[in-house]
Amino acid sequence: MMSYQIFFMLPPELVVAVVTIPLCTVGLLGNTCLLIATFMKKAIRSKIGRLRFAPVHDGYLVAVLATLHSICLFFELCMVKSHLRFEPSTRRECFLRIFPYTFSLLAQAIMFLVLAVDMLFAVVIPIKHRLWMTLPYVSVMCSPPFAFATFAIFWSVLVMEDDFIEMCTPIQAIPPSVYWWGSYLINGINILGIFIIGTVVFALFHRDREVRSTRNSIKLTAYSEEKKVRNWERGPRRENNSHLQILRSIALLILVFVCSWCISNISSHLSFRYLSKETAHYVQTYNVIIVLPTYCQSYFVTFLRSERYRSAYKQQIRWLLPGLAMDQPPIPQRSQNFRNSSIQL
Repeated sequence: MMSYQIFFMLPPELVVAVVTIPLCTVGLLGNTCLLIATFMKKAIRSKIGRLRFAPVHDGYLVAVLATLHSICLFFELCMVKSHLRFEPSTRRECFLRIFPYTFSLLAQAIMFLVLAVDMLFAVVIPIKHRLWMTLPYVSVMCSPPFAFATFAIFWSVLVMEDDFIEMCTPIQAIPPSVYWWGSYLINGINILGIFIIGTVVFALFHRDREVRSTRNSIKLTAYSEEKKVRNWERGPRRENNSHLQILRSIALLILVFVCSWCISNISSHLSFRYLSKETAHYVQTYNVIIVLPTYCQSYFVTFLRSERYRSAYKQQIRWLLPGLAMDQPPIPQRSQNFRNSSIQL
């Protein structure tokens, strides 16, 4: 109980700085590693992970998302250094000072839906999805987020006023009429993205069930029986790992995004509309702590979900720390002997 009292007794500037600086630093380093891995590894640009229905363009889309998150993290550090979050100013002045942050924040909010739609295309129409040219496809998929951010910024400039605001944040910098319109639209798009991801999960399980039933109906020849005996250990494990990787990545994306960005957006919406001015100001002060994990998630999600990303990250760690061993542990001797005995059969 005393720890909570001490926490609330500390100055808000100190609390926000202590939390923001480490998170922004880690997030910037992680996003930088992701961008370096994307541009240096061709396998990452062509496929994200060894998943059966993996999107072939997803590496570029994740890189675009990481770039937008890096801009947000950089401006958060700048705001901590210049104390913009705790200095009153006019709305126009605040808008001009953090204009790139506002644009990136609006664009990255729609990129979640873009990733969900890309995954849906990869499952529903996998052949066409692989035949599409990468750069034109990525350009078309990234057009809605950037168009939405551009339209919101243009509308904000048209209706901008020099009214006084107590704190300079991207939400405060946007005029109220634009904020309410964008808030409702972003929340609806986020719900649509979660629904699409649920549809993808259902489609994957349905397709896997059809594949298994087809395999069971085919009579295996003697050669296929022998091949099945030889690869009995690798086949099911690889198939199960694919599903586990898909479910893990989807669960992480939903958990981090919903618990971070959506909660932050909804709390801002409710505080402005239903709470007092002082309480809303208090919510906005600490709201950045909730939204920061959204900007830092790309590196950790790709590290956990994709073997190709994980291999590239381990190679980067070996470059920085040559003496650190990041290779996979050797297979026990018992498993090797058992595998050799199976092959001899």
